[in-house]
Amino acid sequence: MLERFEPTHRDLARVSEAVAVRGASLRRLVSSLARLSTALAAKRVQAVQLVDSSSRVFGALAPEEESISRAVGDLPATLEQTTATLGKVQTFAATLGPAATNLLPAARALPAADQALATLSKPSAPIVEHQIRPFVVAARPLVRNLRPAAVHLASAAPNLDKAFVVLNHLLNLVGYNPGGTQHGYLWWLAWLDHNARTLFSIQDANGVYRPLFLQASCATLAQIASSIKGGEALLNLTPILTDLQLCPKQAAADIRDYRSYQRHQLSAHAPRALGGSAPAPKAPFLPTLPTG
Repeated sequence: MLERFEPTHRDLARVSEAVAVRGASLRRLVSSLARLSTALAAKRVQAVQLVDSSSRVFGALAPEEESISRAVGDLPATLEQTTATLGKVQTFAATLGPAATNLLPAARALPAADQALATLSKPSAPIVEHQIRPFVVAARPLVRNLRPAAVHLASAAPNLDKAFVVLNHLLNLVGYNPGGTQHGYLWWLAWLDHNARTLFSIQDANGVYRPLFLQASCATLAQIASSIKGGEALLNLTPILTDLQLCPKQAAADIRDYRSYQRHQLSAHAPRALGGSAPAPKAPFLPTLPTG
């Protein structure tokens, strides 16, 4: 039968060995428990009050368990927002330092600015008191009379706004410059002004007359002269059409026709035999000019 208790004896032997090894620690534990029990016995009233207070605190916290759980659940998001805000505050603080340093010269100049303002205010005070203030007092009746006009002007303001918007668009259109080789309307208006001043800059005793500039090719002038009988002489085109440098083709044809005309006139007015017919009348010179 004693063999059955052998495992128990072995365990008790191991416990005894462990207690023997930890004997000093156990003595300190027993001594500490003894001092704790002595202290609790001495502070029994305070211990009872602590237990009662703890009971009341936990009793008050028990109905608020749901709110406490919700607050604990919201705490991570609150901490994240606090962290982000602190990061922004750190950025603001990093910017505020140099900004404050740059403001130091302005802050140092404030006393001088205050002194200058005081120097300005002293001579300005009589002006405000004796000139501006009486003017304001005298202008108050006029301002009251302006109230009806201001009311009607406010009624017309929407239409005025639209009119000024259209006028602004017109001015933008006139002032637009496309750039490059193209010119805006302002450039052409200046050019028109230049032409207008040139147009009205010539006058004589009879008044202002307009200069006229005509441009045509030699073929066009020859066609005009040929379409009107005697048009070359009437329109004074002969100096142009007989100039070999300006119109070489028409000048050559004009000279050739004139020489043929001279020969014809000489043969027509040659001396006649006695009893012959009278000479033919002299025909006008009408050259045939090329128009191509």
